[in-house]
This record gives sequence, C-alpha cells and structure tokens, in this order.
Amino acid sequence: PAARLDPFLIWHELPRHFYRPGEMPGAPMHPHRGFSECPYAKEMVGRSGFSELDAFIGKDHEGNQHLMRQGDFEFGQVGRGFEHEGLIDSRWSGYLHFFQLWINLPSAHKMDPPRIINCDSTKLPVVEVSSNPKVTAKVMLGENVFGASSPVVSEHVPAQYVDFELAAGG
Repeated sequence: PAARLDPFLIWHELPRHFYRPGEMPGAPMHPHRGFSECPYAKEMVGRSGFSELDAFIGKDHEGNQHLMRQGDFEFGQVGRGFEHEGLIDSRWSGYLHFFQLWINLPSAHKMDPPRIINCDSTKLPVVEVSSNPKVTAKVMLGENVFGASSPVVSEHVPAQYVDFELAAGG
C-alpha cells in the first residue's frame, strides 16, 4: 500500500547514458507543489572530459538562475508552488546519470513559501564506510549519517539521502 511509502512519493533514476548533441534537452519549465524535490546529478561529463557545458542551466519562475554540475544536489521545499527548468546546452554531448527524490510535506506545510537550496558537490561530506572493500557514502541530505551531516536539512520531514559508492574491484 502507498501509505507504507509515505513520505516518499517518487525516486526516479535517469540511468547512465551517453547523449549526442541536442539529444538531452533537460527539463523545460514545469511546476511543483506540496512536496520537496531533491535532484542529484551523479554524473555529467562531456565526451572529451569536463567542460563548461557540463551543467544543467537552472532557472525558476522568479528569474533566479544557477548551474547544476556533476555531484551537485538541490533541495527544493516547494510548498505552495514553484516553477523551474533545468536545460542543457544543445552543443553538449556526454554521459549523464541523474536521480530525483520527491518527499511529501506534512499537510501543515504544503502551503509554506518555497525554499530552494542549491548545494555544490564540494560542500557535501563524503565518509568512508568500509575500507575493505572500500565503500564511501556521500551525504546529500540528513544529519549524523556515519558521523557526517549534510549542510542541507529537511526541516519538516527527517530524511537521509545518501549516495553509496563501491570502489572498483570491491
């Protein structure tokens, strides 16, 4: 039953894939309301290595702009409503692996004003969970996860969003 999954509404993976120029447009302007959207760009690398084109170009309905690059995380507690887009330059070509988690807000907070936090990957803690095999945990959301806390906290729904990585050969 769906009640057993609450407060998690969706966890979507855009599997790792190689895109040719113009093949991955991103997500044009679209609305959200009543939940927290948590996109994570696990991998975004151009066909010739890293370049200035390796980014989602984000813009919201109020004209705010930001770039979302490989490893970056966004926490959008959208409450009463928010419109945004994440577009990719049509010249970009490369590998993309992307996730998005939606967390339901309690009814008392569904009409709160939107609060969007864009977190650069360099600010997210990475903790070694095991040395043999080597396993790391990147803490995108949550407090005291393997002794580390993300700078991003979900104030109305306690949640942890962690990217575990097993080293090659592990």
